Amino acid sequence: MPVMSTTSLPKTPLDYVAEGYWQDFIAKRPIAGGIAYEAELHNCQLDESLLSLQRVDTLLTQIRRDTAKAGTWNETVLLTNECYRNLLVFLGFYAGRVLARQWQNTAHWYGQFELRARYPELPLVTDDFYQHMAVLYDERSVSNNVQANELKANSMNGKIAPVFFALEPIGLRLFGHIDRQFEAIEGGQVASGLYQAVSARLPHVVCDNIDDNALLSACTLSPSGSFNIVADAILNVSQPVTLTKSLENNVIA
Repeated sequence: MPVMSTTSLPKTPLDYVAEGYWQDFIAKRPIAGGIAYEAELHNCQLDESLLSLQRVDTLLTQIRRDTAKAGTWNETVLLTNECYRNLLVFLGFYAGRVLARQWQNTAHWYGQFELRARYPELPLVTDDFYQHMAVLYDERSVSNNVQANELKANSMNGKIAPVFFALEPIGLRLFGHIDRQFEAIEGGQVASGLYQAVSARLPHVVCDNIDDNALLSACTLSPSGSFNIVADAILNVSQPVTLTKSLENNVIA
């Protein structure tokens, strides 16, 4: 695959924020406003690999269980907590960084203003936290106008536009359950974790043979944060994750 880069594109405000978060994290400097589970994030060994996303998914499951046990498992409350919001945004930036690296690109972030201009057919909701930002991971959609137009025309007809709403799988992993369904902005079911979501968008990966209904039924979530192990086996078959002792009560490795 030829090396491509989005560095020629003008930086957006979110690009500067994403870079600032990452530089502060790797230098172990405090992120402005604070960030929840900072020590645990460093323990995830965020080396920009696909495997690191499995460690992040495990951490998200742990956070779900921790908050449920503490009686603070409340989506609205947690999203108004600056430290938790910073955590989710940071993890979104990180997942986009991993995905763009797989495409040999530099992650390039769009806020809703840029998304509405570039992909007007996306049914964006202004106050939806999970639609707050998306990463461009395939520069060909910018450099090839014909392809860009085709992607725009097909983005709401079962084909994925070259942007990734990284907060969606994070939200599902933390808060999804039978009464709190998540639907992808581009249509279809949201992935149950960052590893699955990014893997589905890798170069030359085709996932049309996945039965979304079977996957959804296999991935039932409870408020305690337990994932059906059948779903975990389906999603992580190529890279099985070993869960820590603190998670073993509800999830089997």
